[in-house]
Amino acid sequence: QTNLEEHYTFKKNTNAPGFSSTIDNVKLQYQACQGANNKNNDLEAFVEQLVNDGKLSTTEQDIFKTRVVGNNNCPIAIENLYDAKGFESGHNIDDTKWRFVSGEEFDDWYPIMNHLLVKEMVEALEVPIVRRVCPSCVDSHKDIYYRRLTTMPASFNLLDTLKNNWVDTDNLLNVDFSLHSTYLDAFLGINGWTFCNYNDSNIGFPRDCGPDGRVNNQWNSYTRGGGNAYFHAFLLPADSDFETELEFPTFPMFLGTDYASQQGTRSSGSAITHFGNNDYLTYASANFGPSGTTKGLLFNYAKGNGGGRVEIRLGAGTSGRLIAELHPAQTAGWSSYITAYVDIEDDVEGLQDITIVAKDQGGVLNLAWFELSDFSDRDELHLRVLATEYSDQSGGRFETVHSSLGNLGYFDNNDYVTYTHLNFGPAGTTNNIDISFAKSNGVGGFVEVLLNGVNGIKIGEFHPPNTGGWNQFQIGNVPIDSIDGVHDLTFVAKDQNGVFNMESFQLA
Repeated sequence: QTNLEEHYTFKKNTNAPGFSSTIDNVKLQYQACQGANNKNNDLEAFVEQLVNDGKLSTTEQDIFKTRVVGNNNCPIAIENLYDAKGFESGHNIDDTKWRFVSGEEFDDWYPIMNHLLVKEMVEALEVPIVRRVCPSCVDSHKDIYYRRLTTMPASFNLLDTLKNNWVDTDNLLNVDFSLHSTYLDAFLGINGWTFCNYNDSNIGFPRDCGPDGRVNNQWNSYTRGGGNAYFHAFLLPADSDFETELEFPTFPMFLGTDYASQQGTRSSGSAITHFGNNDYLTYASANFGPSGTTKGLLFNYAKGNGGGRVEIRLGAGTSGRLIAELHPAQTAGWSSYITAYVDIEDDVEGLQDITIVAKDQGGVLNLAWFELSDFSDRDELHLRVLATEYSDQSGGRFETVHSSLGNLGYFDNNDYVTYTHLNFGPAGTTNNIDISFAKSNGVGGFVEVLLNGVNGIKIGEFHPPNTGGWNQFQIGNVPIDSIDGVHDLTFVAKDQNGVFNMESFQLA
């Protein structure tokens, strides 16, 4: 409330009709806005008091309430108004001017996962600038431009620095980079930001950097929550002439820790550990070659328990196209690694990102490495195949206590194991399978031999005799129907538990 008092002097005009006036003084008093229920300086309470005093009607009060939403309710009121009018908050990317690199809540855009490619693209720009747009950030951080000032060392991972780990190594404000609020400022190198901090684990760009001082919680992170930049995108100026000079050989091998992004895992050396339900690992730029070149993956893993499965998908994230699935058998322990031959179900070509997803339980496996393969090592006719080199299974285990080569054990009724891409040669070339096996529980149980999977055609049957011990391996010959060409081969245990231990087999 205000009290206003004004003093005037009026004089009659001598040469004209009327009066002239001057203001002598003005007194202005500010007073507290007295509201109902002793709530002073509260607009809503003041209107309530006016209603109580009969100076406003309740109808007028209701109209007031449709316009004034109350303390701390402005953000939600603004969002509701946007929704009511059909607006949607966010940022439309003009792909004629900007190239999407990475982001959160920009689900219609595919990210660049290869940090070497991002680095190369930045270095190829006339002025090396990375832009972050952030609809969920405060005004000062809705649009930020990172301009690189120094050459990035080979060891510097710009993509991870921006996404998850904003560090000061090779990344100091106004030494290695500058920050700006407009693209023009960044291009010209003017009006740079003055404050930055760094080195908080798993916190990405720009931590608490600000135009004139510290601004908290406007950072992004792809591995932890807490920052306000949960809706953002990193962009590069579009360059239609850019062509990468990176080489992507076919049949690449990836160590477990060579991932571009991950969720939920840990590592020990170069191996991935603690890989549990819905955890994932994404590997960038795997070259599958021309159509039909890559037949599958060699997958080196260890597992100290049973159960679980692994999905292998194309793209980043957990919803890309499923191309393979592995049901990993238990090995001799979490540090006892074997190599599975994982057949891909669809023909895949070209450069692809790969995401490996754990399913169904905690502790699905430890991953040492995997490699794209044409399975050319299986092209040899009458090749000896180790039992541990399977492609699919259910129920069995692989152990080393009975054989230094490793063997299939605990092979019980209806358990099965499948081996992929076996060369039977021309018709009449392969008529038998020689199996290195051991058995110590008397006579009983047998093995069905199926072609092309657990639901395939039965081509033979093996009734293993007692060999005198689970580590007493001998060769058993299994006649099979005449088969030609390349096929998968499946062994199915029948009629009892502990049908046999298998060390290896060989087509003959």
